[in-house]
Amino acid sequence: YFQSFTSTYGEREILLEKFRESLAHPDIIGFALSTRPDCLDKEWVQNLSHLAEGKLCWIEIGLQSAIDSTLARINRWHTRRQFEESVRLINAHSQIPICAHTVIGLPGEKIAEVLETAKFLATQPIHGIKIHNLHVVKGTQLAHDFLEGRYTPPTLEEFLDGTLLTLEWAPPHFLIHRINAHAPRHLTL
Repeated sequence: YFQSFTSTYGEREILLEKFRESLAHPDIIGFALSTRPDCLDKEWVQNLSHLAEGKLCWIEIGLQSAIDSTLARINRWHTRRQFEESVRLINAHSQIPICAHTVIGLPGEKIAEVLETAKFLATQPIHGIKIHNLHVVKGTQLAHDFLEGRYTPPTLEEFLDGTLLTLEWAPPHFLIHRINAHAPRHLTL
């Protein structure tokens, strides 16, 4: 699982060599590669498609929210439209299934924004979703906002409501990869 940070951001040939080396191990049957909508192009998709031949593979794209103002607020540096374009690009140049990441509890978002993201994802030609709860990690701007009272995380009930809403809107063919996760406890406020 090439997950941490953005697996297609960096020197292409160096990254591809690392992917090839990993996939050459006899115990490895495939890969999941996580990236951002703004870090994919046709050449990347074609390279990943070649790596995926005969393997169990997924490309995971971090949408987080379908609300552009939220994406700007959390410094994602991509838009909803860029997500759509990356999905189109992957589907046009590979057979690799796509998993979208969404986060419940983002600053400024309430249930209406979660619903908009769920509805948006339901219309996309993707194959699965990962639902994340937002973590307030020490040393981040969000941690500072939390400690200063400018951000209040959702309650467990609010997170559950958003998760259920997202699941209700997910088409039957979507594979649900995750419904929560947790950053290391020692790093989490």
